Parts: sequence; structure tokens; C-alpha cells
Amino acid sequence: MAGSIHIKLEYNEALMLRRDVLLLEKDLLESMKSIKNYESLRMEEFTIKAKMKKDIEALEKAMDSLESDLPRQELEEVEAEERRERIGEEKAGERELKKEMKNITGKRAQPKEVHKRKSEIERQIDEIKAKLAQLG
Repeated sequence: MAGSIHIKLEYNEALMLRRDVLLLEKDLLESMKSIKNYESLRMEEFTIKAKMKKDIEALEKAMDSLESDLPRQELEEVEAEERRERIGEEKAGERELKKEMKNITGKRAQPKEVHKRKSEIERQIDEIKAKLAQLG
């Protein structure tokens, strides 16, 4: 055993080291849990962005179709009216968008696999808390 080093520890020192190791392990697991939650939220964000992009493309297509169907003079009148309405409704639209985004983010759909991992992490955190409680 030429490469081994042995250190003698007092009982209180060993207990304190054990407690520190358990606290470190608990903090690491909680960090993992936060990372998994972040990944889930990013996936949700990408899903929402893809849906918004698809909706915007459909809206642009509908507007192009409407533009081609309307006579030019009526189109200019409609555009002028829309500009007047848009100026008044921009703030109301922003409030509605914020409300809708709040509703969407309130309903966080998490994949089952992430949920399974979370429960495993939660279980490990609970075990560490129990060990810490035993140490005093």
C-alpha cells in the first residue's frame, strides 16, 4: 500500500464531513432537477414558437388571398381603416398577448421521461434529507 494515505479523524470531524458530503450531494441533485426543468421549459418554448410561426404563415397566406380578391380602391380604404384601428388596438393586443402567454406558460406540459427523472431525483433528495436528519 505504497500509494495509500490514511488520516485519523475524530468522531465529530467525521460526522461533520459526512454531513457536508450529504449536503453537497443534495445540492447537486437539486441542480440537476433545475436543469431538467429548464430543458422542459425550452422544449415548451420551441413548441410555442413553431406554432406561432405556423399561425403567422397561415395569416399571411390569408391576407395575400384577401388582397388579391379585393379591388384596389377598396383595398386602399381598408388599409387606411386598418391603420387607424391598429394604432388604437396595439396596446389592447399587447395586453391580450401577455395574458395568453401567461396562460400558456402556466400550463407547463412536461414529457413523461422528464417527469420520471424528476421523481427519481426527488426520491434521492428525500433519502439524503433523511440521512442528514439521522446525523442530527
